[in-house]
Amino acid sequence: MAVVRARYGVDLSDSSHAVELSLRLARGDVPFRDEMNVQVLGAWPAVPFVWAWEHLVGLDGLVLASRVWFVLVCAGVGAVCWRAIVPAFGRGTSACALAVALVPAAYNQQVLSYNTTPALMYLLAVCCALGATVRCVRCARPYAVSAGAATALGAVSHPVTAPAAAALLVVVVVLLWRLDVAPSRSGPSRSGPSGSLPTGRRGGLLGLVSARPGVVAVVAGTLVVGVVVGVLVVAVWGLADISATVAFTDAYQATRPSRWDRLGRWTSQVGTSLAGPWVLLAVPLVLLAAAPAARRLRLPLVLLAVAAVTVQALQSGVVSTTYTVLSWLTPLLGTVLVVVLLPVLVVVAARDRGPVARLAVLGLTPTLVGMPFLAAFTSSGPVWGATGAVLAPGLLAVTVAALVHLATRPAKVALAGLLLASLGTVHALNSFRDGPPSALVVDAPDGAFAGLRTTEQHRAELEANQQAVQACARPGDGALDYIHPAAFLYADLRFDTPIVWMDFFGPTSQGVLDWMHRSGRVPECVVAARDFWPGYGHHRYVDDADPLRDWVVAHYRVVSQTSQLVVLRRAG
Repeated sequence: MAVVRARYGVDLSDSSHAVELSLRLARGDVPFRDEMNVQVLGAWPAVPFVWAWEHLVGLDGLVLASRVWFVLVCAGVGAVCWRAIVPAFGRGTSACALAVALVPAAYNQQVLSYNTTPALMYLLAVCCALGATVRCVRCARPYAVSAGAATALGAVSHPVTAPAAAALLVVVVVLLWRLDVAPSRSGPSRSGPSGSLPTGRRGGLLGLVSARPGVVAVVAGTLVVGVVVGVLVVAVWGLADISATVAFTDAYQATRPSRWDRLGRWTSQVGTSLAGPWVLLAVPLVLLAAAPAARRLRLPLVLLAVAAVTVQALQSGVVSTTYTVLSWLTPLLGTVLVVVLLPVLVVVAARDRGPVARLAVLGLTPTLVGMPFLAAFTSSGPVWGATGAVLAPGLLAVTVAALVHLATRPAKVALAGLLLASLGTVHALNSFRDGPPSALVVDAPDGAFAGLRTTEQHRAELEANQQAVQACARPGDGALDYIHPAAFLYADLRFDTPIVWMDFFGPTSQGVLDWMHRSGRVPECVVAARDFWPGYGHHRYVDDADPLRDWVVAHYRVVSQTSQLVVLRRAG
C-alpha cells in the first residue's frame, strides 16, 4: 500500500524541500558551509540513493523515487526491529505493532527528512535496546551497540531531539546496568553476591567494564557515531560555519513567535483534538478495558475506542476536496492513540514487569521528552505532525501493550487490523497540499515530479512553473529561490543559495548577500513566489524591509511569470 500511496499527491513545500536537501548534498554541497540550515542533517540516509539516481537517470522521477526509497528504508528498519523484539513478544505481535508504528509520517509525506529519519532511528534504538535486555550477554552486544549508535544518529538527524536522545541513553544504560549482573543473563558464575563484581576478576575500571558489557556496548555504539560526527565537524563542516549557521537561524527566528508561544499553541491544539467528542468517548472505554474485572469485554471495548478516535479523525477534514489545516494527518492520529491507549500500557506494564514494562519505559521516553522540544522549535502546527519525529517508539509501546492485553490470536488480529486501517485510511486519503485520491486524476508533467498523480489544476501550474524557470535557466545555471522551495525541482539548477527554503527573513536577509560575497556564488536566476514580489503580489511582506529583495530588484530583470512565480535573470 505504501508504494502505491507514494504516487499520489504533489507538494511544493515540505516534501519538495526534503528531496532538494538530499539532492544538494548528493551534488557535493556541504552542510553549514553551503546549506546554512541544521535540518539538512536529516537527509543523510537518502543521499547515496539520490546520488545514484541522478547519475543513472537524471532529475526525472526523482520525487517518486525518493518516496519509494523511503518505503524500502522503513522496511529495512522494520525488519531489524522485528528481529530484535520477536523473542519478547512473538512473531505476530511484533510484526503488527511495528507496522502500526511505521505508518505515521510527518506531513503524511513518504520522504527521508529531518522529521522522518529521527523517527526511524529512535524506533530502531528502542527495539535494539529491548532486544539487548532479553538476550544473553554475548547475544545482546550487537543490539546494545546498535541501540547506542541509532540513538546518536537520531540526535544528529534532528538536533532539536537531542534531549530525547540523552534521556533514552540514560534509560538504556540504567536498564542494562541492572541486567548485566542478572543470573538469567550472565549465569551464576559471572557475578558475586548482591551483584558485586564477578569473582576472580580484577577490580577497578577493568573489572567494572568486564562486569557491565551491555553498558559498555551502548557507550561504544554512541561513541562511534560521536567520533565520526566530531571528525566531520572539525574537518568538513567547520566550527566557524556551524556557528554562523546557528547565528543566522537565531537572527531570522527572532521575529517569529517565541519558543514558549509555540509550545503553548501546540499544547492548546493537541488539547482541542483530545477534547473532541469521539475521543472523550474513547477514554472511558479504554479505562474499562484496562480494568481486570472487564476481562471478557476487553476486545469490544478497545475496538470501540480505536474506532471512536478514527471517526474523530475522519470528521476533521480528511476527505475534503483539497488539503486543509483542519485535517488530521497520521502523526496527530498516532499521538491521540498513544494518549488514549496509555492506560492499557500502564496496567500491562505493572502486571508484567518484564519486556512490556521495559518497552514502556524505553518507548515513552523519547516520545514524551522529544515532543515538547519539537513543538517549541517548529513553526509547524500539531495537525501537520512535525512532532512525528519522535512518535514511533511511543506508538510501538502502546500497541504492543494493547495486543498483549488481548489474550487470543483472533482478538489481536482484529485490533491490529483496525489500527492499521485507521492510520492507513488517514494516510491514504490526505495528501499534504493536494487533494484526496479521488481528485488526483492526472499525471504530473515530465521532470522531477514525473510519475506522480495530482489534480488537473495542479498539473497545469506545475507545467507552467517548469516552463517559466526553464525560460530563464540553462542546465546547470545557478538559482536562488525566494519563498518558493520547490524551485530546484523545476529544472536542472545549481544551488546558489545559502538555504534551500528561503523564507521572508526581513533585514536578516543581508546574511544571504554576505554568503554570496564569501562563496562567490551569485545566481543567474531568481525564482520568487509571486505573492511576495513587488509589483506582482499583495502580501504584507512586500512593503517590509528586505535587503536581498532590494538587491535582486536592482540587478535582475523579469523574464517570465506564472500564477505562482516571478522568474528573474541577472542583468548584463
